[in-house]
Amino acid sequence: MLYEIKVLKAPWPAGAKVGDVVDMPYLPTWAQGKCSVAQDGAEATIEFVEPVAADGVNRPLTGDGSGQALPSIESISAELERARGEVAAAHDQARVLREQFDASFDAAENDRRKAEAEAEGLRARLQQAEAHAAALQAKLDAAETDEGRAAAAVKAADEQAASERAASEAKAKGKK
Repeated sequence: MLYEIKVLKAPWPAGAKVGDVVDMPYLPTWAQGKCSVAQDGAEATIEFVEPVAADGVNRPLTGDGSGQALPSIESISAELERARGEVAAAHDQARVLREQFDASFDAAENDRRKAEAEAEGLRARLQQAEAHAAALQAKLDAAETDEGRAAAAVKAADEQAASERAASEAKAKGKK
């Protein structure tokens, strides 16, 4: 098939220039984007020669010039599919973790609400207990006051009775 050279940054045959037409049995990956299909009726202006590898053997280049072989499309595709699988698995795991987090958060929020309601109930019971304790303290204070008055009244009555007894005894002795 005939291709017209558009960009020289590729291992074109020596002397090739932009606009030259080269007849290639296939389109090498290094030539993709650097040439286009020639117009109908065009004729080859330069002879296609496979690029020569670093070791001097005339064969298609299989590397990027670093000495390392380029991976095959099959291995790249397999690696891409493996990576897609890992991403899908990680996405699924993240979704499961998010669902677990949401469930834990909701449970914790429910527990917090219950604890707040229980604390409010306990505060109300505490206020009732404190009010009851204050009422009992007031009764105790009143009872202690009443007991003090009663004790004073008993003492006064005892003193009056003793005084009346003494007077009665003195009167009785005066009559004898």
